[in-house]
Amino acid sequence: MAFFSGISIQKRDSASEADGGELFKGAAFIAAGVLAASFMTMEIASVLKLGLLAVGVVLCAVGVKWIVKYWKDNKAFEEFVPEWDKGRGMYDRFARN
Repeated sequence: MAFFSGISIQKRDSASEADGGELFKGAAFIAAGVLAASFMTMEIASVLKLGLLAVGVVLCAVGVKWIVKYWKDNKAFEEFVPEWDKGRGMYDRFARN
């Protein structure tokens, strides 16, 4: 039973701040990928070298994916303007914090 049944709740359009954990994951994956690829300089079997190089490339690709996701979320957060804030004056739009 609702007291105000004619009222609908609208979902707000909002952008949340980018998660710093995604940036950390990206950096960690890239570091692990570079470490795995650095075994190319060692005197070990060439099959093992190529395998570790492939693993390193895959880890770097996953790390870049996380960093790009963080970058997109951060850009969306910085460019977000609330619906109620679009009617500001000309001078307020150009003000910086």
